[in-house]
Formats: sequence, C-alpha cells, structure tokens
Amino acid sequence: MVEAMAAIMSLEEVRVFSPTRSHCESFVQRMTEGLGLQVVPCASAEEVASCTDSNEPTISADWLRPGMHVSTVTSWEAEPRCWDRVDRWVRYPSESTQHHYTAAPNLRPAVTGGFTDRVFKWAEKLPAPRQLTLERVIAGIEPGRESDEEITLYFSEGSGVQFAVAASLIYAEAKSRGLGRELPVEWFLESIRD
Repeated sequence: MVEAMAAIMSLEEVRVFSPTRSHCESFVQRMTEGLGLQVVPCASAEEVASCTDSNEPTISADWLRPGMHVSTVTSWEAEPRCWDRVDRWVRYPSESTQHHYTAAPNLRPAVTGGFTDRVFKWAEKLPAPRQLTLERVIAGIEPGRESDEEITLYFSEGSGVQFAVAASLIYAEAKSRGLGRELPVEWFLESIRD
C-alpha cells in the first residue's frame, strides 16, 4: 500500500504500527531503504490509519474526536462502541453483496444480514438519518456531513468489485506494453487462516 501511495502522491512521512515490534521494525527498514521516505514507528494504532484483516477491533471509540472521519473495511474493525459515537455513517452495500450471496451466511457483511449475532445489533436502534448509502451521498440525495463537528464513518464492506476493475485495466495496459510476467496460480489458492 505504501509503495502504491508513494507512486501517486508526494509523501513526506509514513507512520506505521504493529502489535509485533519486530514486524514494525522490519517494515520501517524496508520502506525507508526501498522508497527513501521518512518512515516512523508508532507506539499505538491510534497514531496511524488502519486497514487490516484483523479479526479483532483495531479502532477504539476513545480515539474519536469531533470532526473526525473514520473508514473501515470490515464490520469488526471499529469496536462496537464507535457506532454509538458517530453522527452519521455511510455504507457501501454493493449489488452483489446484497443479492448474490457469495459467502456463507456467517461470513456475509452485516448490511446483508451477516454477523447479526456478533456485531451491528446496534444498527436496528440507530435512527434512519444516521445510516446513509454511498450512492445516495454521491448523488447529493443525502448529505455525507452537515457540520465540521460531526464524526462520520464510511463502512466499505462491499464486494471489492473496484479492485477487479482496477486490476483489469492495469493488466491490459501492462500486457499492451509487454510488461510483467505470468504468476503461478498456486500463489492465489493458498489459505492463510485456519
């Protein structure tokens, strides 16, 4: 992710955190040497942007401040207390996740009825104006933020179709330029979880 961001942005500093100190130190060294950036190890996750495949919350409600925006990728990235603190949240319920269930019921996004026994029980209690959909915000039908003091949250647990589209465009461009190499299919069939 850092390499991609450095390719399109002028980064001055990158802050990183890992609960495993050796992982953090290794990453700092690789990124500093590889990108020539100032990469700073942080003492806690509160100091960095979080995007993780953790099965445990990585964002604490105690960290939220007026005017803050939080983006999450999974339903459990923000601890349940966060949802009580946000003024409005925008979700991206993609067509396929809503109607073409490709995951087992207990692995489906909460917006489609998944994880009802584990997270998002609060969603039924939230007033409707606090729950927005991305397409309605983009179309200007609903405001994403109405004051500088609001705490907003974007919950992007969709199908990930945007990644497939981007990958397809990159692949076509690389192929037309004669760049890259074929990768073994086995690299993409491995399971990293029990």
